[in-house]
Amino acid sequence: MKTYVRENRLSRPGCTFTFSKEMSRRYVKFNYDALVKVASEAVSARSCTSFRKIHDGSSFPSVPARTPWLRVIQGTFNRVFLLGFDNGREAIARLPFPIVGSPHLVTASEVATMDFARTVLEIPVPRVLAWSSCPNDVGTEFIVCEKAPGVEMREAWTNTYYQDFENLAHISKAIYNIEKKFISHKFSSYGSIFYKEDLEGLPHSKDLWADGRIDKASERFAIGPMMIWDLWRGERSTMDIDSGGRQLAPVPMALFTHVCPRQKE
Repeated sequence: MKTYVRENRLSRPGCTFTFSKEMSRRYVKFNYDALVKVASEAVSARSCTSFRKIHDGSSFPSVPARTPWLRVIQGTFNRVFLLGFDNGREAIARLPFPIVGSPHLVTASEVATMDFARTVLEIPVPRVLAWSSCPNDVGTEFIVCEKAPGVEMREAWTNTYYQDFENLAHISKAIYNIEKKFISHKFSSYGSIFYKEDLEGLPHSKDLWADGRIDKASERFAIGPMMIWDLWRGERSTMDIDSGGRQLAPVPMALFTHVCPRQKE
């Protein structure tokens, strides 16, 4: 990570970045050898042959030099690495920045949500191979997951937008089908998805589904605090704010009227 000796400010309408401050919020210290060991064991490899940082400004050469604020936005919440192994497999390692608010809750919710999307909604998201949201040898929370095959959506959309309208329609339909799966289920509460065991001592829903049915999903998952950055940034992470895991209906208006007054107080 680059170290800035002085504060370099960059402004655009409605936004001002102080690079030294923003970069310090996106610094995460970890044990390289421990992370490599965990990832190697997760893919049944003897050794890691490559370790490359991705998803930050340096990995987006298409971002113009005249808009460096975009480089700050890229990779805002996680340090992401691509690992290669001696057995030919690859894996993604994600380490959350302190800026996310509660790295423990964010990591636990992200893992549970990926599992829910893959096993319940049958969306082909990467399989989580190893993870931890508690103190560990790596020195920070982490997620190791499969590397998704294919090309990034950003590249596919850019390459087909003006050239291949038939393929563009295919991509749009695929996105629609995924979104349809998400809205086809009605949950009992507002908030984020967690494994039940990660919500001990925290507000969470008694039932997963709005109709109260019991199935394999409801036995494993529950709705807990909402992991939206706006509810956890800065001093809000220490405030007594109802961030979710409670039953409210209708959800949109109830959420707005319930959370906002608490923040105002």
